[in-house]
Amino acid sequence: MLVYSLALAGLIISPTLASAQNRGPRTPEERVNALKESLKLSDEQVAKLKPIFEKNQEKMKALREDTNLAQDDRRAKMQELSKGLDDEVKPILTPEQQAKYKEENEKRRAQRGQGRAPQNK
Repeated sequence: MLVYSLALAGLIISPTLASAQNRGPRTPEERVNALKESLKLSDEQVAKLKPIFEKNQEKMKALREDTNLAQDDRRAKMQELSKGLDDEVKPILTPEQQAKYKEENEKRRAQRGQGRAPQNK
């Protein structure tokens, strides 16, 4: 019975852990570390990027918590913040890193868009 219970628990927990691992980096530190690895960032670049990602996270959190905004307005403001983030990050990167950063962002945005239902307007 114990073996059965452990096996069942494993089946329940495994998909949860897998989806959490696939969600992508979330904290500013996780995001910068992921970029450090994928873009081969220098320590100086990491030091410049971390406060940018921290500031962006605070702004995004404030938007999510603002219950006065309509969903479309919130989405538009989040897109503005994402563009602003990209505008702040790009000057810190080399041209090669900028190209890879742009490619990774486009790939991630395309993946996110696949999971969404069409918007009725």
